[in-house]
Amino acid sequence: MTDDLCHCVDGYFDDMNNHELCQQCHLTCVTCSDSLGCLTCDASKKRLLNSSLMYDGSTSNYCICQYGHYSPGDTLTCQP
Repeated sequence: MTDDLCHCVDGYFDDMNNHELCQQCHLTCVTCSDSLGCLTCDASKKRLLNSSLMYDGSTSNYCICQYGHYSPGDTLTCQP
């Protein structure tokens, strides 16, 4: 590593504390900035990126089911 960053594969992120280990993103994220902040979602699973304003004024991005779909809980693919 020359730039002090861990280069993680999709589904993982560099937590900036332990540069030798990549941490896993939330299961609905394809790529993420941290354990809860999705950057991209899997459209083939009928998911899209949604931003939510947090109580402290920051935003949190997460992957939700597309309109008209729901997540049954036992699968990552949203169902119509």
